[in-house]
Amino acid sequence: MKPNYNFFLSLFGNAEPAHTISQVKPKILDFGCGVGEIVLAGLDMSLDIYGADTFDGYYIDWKDNIPKEILGRISKINNNIIDYDDNTFDFVISNQVFEHIEEPLGSYMEISRVLKPGGVMYAIFPNKSVWYEGHVGLYFPHWFKRHSYAQRKYLEISYLLGLGRKRHLKPDGWIHILNDVTFHHPRKLIKTEIVNAFGNTPDDISLKFMAYRISNSKFKKIQPLIPKLAMLFFARIRAGSVFKVINK
Repeated sequence: MKPNYNFFLSLFGNAEPAHTISQVKPKILDFGCGVGEIVLAGLDMSLDIYGADTFDGYYIDWKDNIPKEILGRISKINNNIIDYDDNTFDFVISNQVFEHIEEPLGSYMEISRVLKPGGVMYAIFPNKSVWYEGHVGLYFPHWFKRHSYAQRKYLEISYLLGLGRKRHLKPDGWIHILNDVTFHHPRKLIKTEIVNAFGNTPDDISLKFMAYRISNSKFKKIQPLIPKLAMLFFARIRAGSVFKVINK
């Protein structure tokens, strides 16, 4: 399972309650769940976990790809509406989803609606200032003007050098990902819109995220030697924004 998914599940290893919630088994939603990998793993941990997604694009045949044991825990987001009542969840988690939403404020507000007062959202997503663009596996391609000549040339040269991920898509496919389905929002705007939706300023948990990632990697033996500022810097340029926000 992907390291980011393990990070989220590690937050619930002891089924810890949300900010003001004392129930033994909190209810969790994975927003942008894809084929439900986190939901399935969370269920194996005896978590009360559910998933929701628009299932556009790659996931159009989602019902055929989701394991049967969690199918009843997965719902489709229609017209930006999450198919749950107000104040349903204690936690919402979201891994690299909001950069695929051109105007995410409505999604933040919808998450706030289904979260209980005092409930918590944990979110990881690349912002505009991140150095590494993980969807194509290259540094800085999203810093170029969208659909620009310079961006195309940068991608073509990178491809010829054997760099990047999803190389079967070739530069044209990368251009589609970067400009048509990915929207890297400025960090300041992300924080402002989260405040408007949740009524609270998000806490930056990048250091906690990076410490977890290093402690579960081949570099774990040298983790005590890595300065906190270095870990924070690396989290900012690779992961982007890693936030915890308490619902109003």
